[in-house]
Amino acid sequence: MEERLNHIEQKDKMKNIVVSGIPKQEEEVSETMKKLFKAMKVQINDGDVLETFRLNSNEDAPILLKLKNMEEKNTLMSKIRDLKGIKLNECGLSGGNKSIYFNEDLTRQNQLLFKKARELKKEKKYNKAYVSNGKIYLKKNENDRPIRITSTMLPVWGILILLLLQCDGLSSDNCGFNSMCTCTPGQHDQGTRTIHGVSCISVPFYKFPTMLSLGYIP
Repeated sequence: MEERLNHIEQKDKMKNIVVSGIPKQEEEVSETMKKLFKAMKVQINDGDVLETFRLNSNEDAPILLKLKNMEEKNTLMSKIRDLKGIKLNECGLSGGNKSIYFNEDLTRQNQLLFKKARELKKEKKYNKAYVSNGKIYLKKNENDRPIRITSTMLPVWGILILLLLQCDGLSSDNCGFNSMCTCTPGQHDQGTRTIHGVSCISVPFYKFPTMLSLGYIP
């Protein structure tokens, strides 16, 4: 139920972007966003923006940008990747040469999940931890298939780390958790039991008494 509610909440945030790093300006937030769009050379009309406001009473708080549809959101996110970032003074905004950051609007649960993904990236030398349309992914190497991370449960996370370390994008590799287990990320073939994005193939349930007793295998 909790996972389902999180999914519904994240779906409601799908067209939003959180813009941080912009201190209080002389003009209204909506005008600040127009300056930003112009500097980025993206065509966002007034009717494409539903709302713009700061997320709390702090005058330097991140700005929530609510867009009308996914096309405008994807255009903005794609452009910022192409620019490899943009700074305040490049947009005619006060604050010097500090960077402006664009992020997806995540639920509290997904924020925690993304934090854990970044920690794993740092600790285990993964190439990338990133968000795409509200979903969190890890990649061991640039050309590997991304592994979707879908649980914030700490005990499951421990098992997930163990599986990822052994299976990180390599098909039919020994899992390490059990010598009879072979793993491929994200596989959903018949007879496969998926463990939060990493699948253990054709292994009878009785081979995993600990995982079974804790309910980690769906």
